[in-house]
Amino acid sequence: MGLSFLSGTPPAVTAFAKVGLVVFGCLSGVSILASAWRGIEWTWGLASKRRANVKRRIAAEKSLDDLTKRERDILAFLVTNGERHFTTAMDGGFAAGLIGRGLIHRALRPGQAFDGLSTPFTVDEDVWEALQKRKDEFKHPKPGGRPPYIDSMW
Repeated sequence: MGLSFLSGTPPAVTAFAKVGLVVFGCLSGVSILASAWRGIEWTWGLASKRRANVKRRIAAEKSLDDLTKRERDILAFLVTNGERHFTTAMDGGFAAGLIGRGLIHRALRPGQAFDGLSTPFTVDEDVWEALQKRKDEFKHPKPGGRPPYIDSMW
């Protein structure tokens, strides 16, 4: 390894310079490899998220095939009236089964105040897209009227 520009320097300084070049060269190489690895992890994470989204959409579409009569009526009412969001009792009323399946969830922000008898709920986005594709299967016989998800006497 020739370092001609260091020709008049003592051997200890030359050895120190060589060691410094090796050490800092190795550190630079490790830094480049670490950056490349982070890029690979980022790309892998994106691909994993996309695969998870596809699986969730497929699961949402399949879950519409094994609904009970009441759950189908609730979703049909919402699709027929074009309502993705609705309010009902805090426990979900008759929509509790849909909440348990993950097809419907509360539409609340942290700290948002709400009444226990009119809690906002929403149909999951993937489920709503699947319902829009299958609109003809989810037609409510009586559009308007009393919503089928309310289980109170009022």
